[in-house]
Amino acid sequence: MIKKTKKIKIKYSPQEHQVRFHNSKKYERLMVAGFGSGKSLMGCAEILKLAFLNYGLASLVVCLNYPVARRTILPTLKQLLDSSQIDYSQNKSNFTFTIHDAGNHVIYIGSAEIPDSLKGSNVSAVYFDELAVMSQDSYYQAIARAREPRSKEIRIFSTTTPDAMNWLYQEFIKSKRDDLEVIRASTYDNAYLPDTYIKVN
Repeated sequence: MIKKTKKIKIKYSPQEHQVRFHNSKKYERLMVAGFGSGKSLMGCAEILKLAFLNYGLASLVVCLNYPVARRTILPTLKQLLDSSQIDYSQNKSNFTFTIHDAGNHVIYIGSAEIPDSLKGSNVSAVYFDELAVMSQDSYYQAIARAREPRSKEIRIFSTTTPDAMNWLYQEFIKSKRDDLEVIRASTYDNAYLPDTYIKVN
């Protein structure tokens, strides 16, 4: 495995609710927050941080479908990589990012519409963007991949709006698991949002 030779700083200034999410030591985390609270940016920053920690391995980001990924995760991840001057390549047809500065760590972007498509090789981290709109089956299929034995830290984390918690309520709220942390925030917790956004939304 190639040794790290370049110091990387992800260009991202987390706010208080995002800091709580990043600082969690739990195996699994869920951020429940309103629209405009910076969930996708936070999730992308976390998957990048873990890519450097799990140098030369792979991770998975799960979106509802590929059209949603094109509007949310893909541009957010690309913006973070570009602004941080991280060396990477993107395969648009395969929905992957290869982070060259992280030992060619591969970030796979998956679609929850077909749960069986989430099966694959072992990964070191799994991130679900807007988990509440996905099926429980897609959740189970994806987390089964988080078993890369060479990982320094294996982590599963999710972001979602508080609407329609459905199966998430039983899985994350009622279960009271010791290895899980649920963090809550609102749209108003994003200090960078203009007043016009908050009034309209």
